[in-house]
Amino acid sequence: MTKNTTTIDENSDENYAGQPREVSISALTVCINKYFDFSGRGSRSEYWWFYLYAGLAKFMVVLTAENLWGKSVANYVSLAIIFYLLSPVLAAGARRLHDINRSGWWQAFIVIPMSPYIFFTQDYWGYLGSVGFKELNAINVYFLPLWVLYSAAAVLLWFYWFTKKGKMQKNRFNLN
Repeated sequence: MTKNTTTIDENSDENYAGQPREVSISALTVCINKYFDFSGRGSRSEYWWFYLYAGLAKFMVVLTAENLWGKSVANYVSLAIIFYLLSPVLAAGARRLHDINRSGWWQAFIVIPMSPYIFFTQDYWGYLGSVGFKELNAINVYFLPLWVLYSAAAVLLWFYWFTKKGKMQKNRFNLN
């Protein structure tokens, strides 16, 4: 018994759905238009261009807010941007994982360990810098290295999966 697979020439100008490949700014529009769309497949270029634009936009807006209104307002602006971009980044990530035939729920393995770094980095490390490491209790002394190790493993896995070339054949997520 043979599997029914559809292949597309790797050098063609079309992606898996028969649509033109996204480049640069069109990847941003695709991801914003698919704000809550966690189905289908997404190319590497779509994900990475969107990720680049989202990161640069956050950086520029937070930098401007910090220069205009100070650090405390910039922290709130940063948090607002994170919540605004959370859905499209997760949706683009789910579509990217679908491209390599993995469930979008695998992002939880990456997002959960990274959430303290994303949301509390400035306050937590600023606190440690002001009181010193002697203020850490026994739980943090043992827990922090494990958390850092788990986070490093999650980041390496994230980088591997999200840079991995997608499968050209149809898979269980090819809903287009």
